Amino acid sequence: MTLGEQGALMDLIGRAAVDQAPPGWTWITIVIDAMGDSARVDSVAHTDESETPFNLGGPGGLACLDLREAMYRPKVGTWYRAHFRIDVSGQLASDFDYDSRPYDAEEEGSADVRDVLLHDHEMYPRDKEHLPDWHPAKQH
Repeated sequence: MTLGEQGALMDLIGRAAVDQAPPGWTWITIVIDAMGDSARVDSVAHTDESETPFNLGGPGGLACLDLREAMYRPKVGTWYRAHFRIDVSGQLASDFDYDSRPYDAEEEGSADVRDVLLHDHEMYPRDKEHLPDWHPAKQH
């Protein structure tokens, strides 16, 4: 997928957020934790006084997974966590994290998480030098 197509997916995520956010927001944050075929998407509309979580919606959520797939680079992998910030003028800033755990601390050591991470490694293989130390495929 080209950079233009990746940009179109980021635009789709941004438009979905703007469409789904409650009125009156000043900025929106989206944090995506992804592994395997699934992603947890936390979308929050912010004002100077409050934060309101909201659902990004189906098309926005699917675009998150599509973007992760589109950003895969052979031997290097793809991101586990992405951060987006959209301001009221429509500017979208993004950051992609290829090394942090895409799950909560209480899930550490879970066989289910281990299996999903190994499946993720089959979907988006990385060379050992690009695997984080915590990844179960690094221990094979």
